[in-house]
Amino acid sequence: MTAPPYGTSVPGNRWDLAPDVARRRRVSVVVTHFEQQDQLDRTLAALRRQTRPPDEVVVADDGSRCAPTVPAGVRLVRQHDEGFRAAAARNRGVAASTGELLVLLDADTAPEPAFVERMVALPEALPEGLVVGRRRHADLAGTPPEQPIEQVAPPLELPAPAWLRDAYTASRDLLDADA
Repeated sequence: MTAPPYGTSVPGNRWDLAPDVARRRRVSVVVTHFEQQDQLDRTLAALRRQTRPPDEVVVADDGSRCAPTVPAGVRLVRQHDEGFRAAAARNRGVAASTGELLVLLDADTAPEPAFVERMVALPEALPEGLVVGRRRHADLAGTPPEQPIEQVAPPLELPAPAWLRDAYTASRDLLDADA
């Protein structure tokens, strides 16, 4: 077996054996957007309240009729509207980012306060690692974007789609790699 690019590994994907963090890495959050200014405002407000604020936020717009409004310090990249091309928009955002670690979000995803901290903890110790999150749902209708999600209502976790649940089961929650 060859060593991973950074030379750190854990046997059998045993993330619980990850070493202590050697150094903090620069974190970029890329937020994919299309015609969702209110949701984007809520997501950006939630990113400002993180226990570990990202070093950089890039909004990648997938061809909205009007460019989204982003606050100072948030980079905006756009592409022409050629239909649903969220992956291409996300890739454009990744290309514009400067972080060593990437956190990918959609504009309608309001992260809880410790989200970034929790998402980067493992890849910061094992840079070749990949972490995926779980989605949870809260009815946020009628609440201002600046109101912290944890004050609105306890988020209710959505049931995972069968295909995703089956994939997690087959991979032992991503412990077993496949082709």
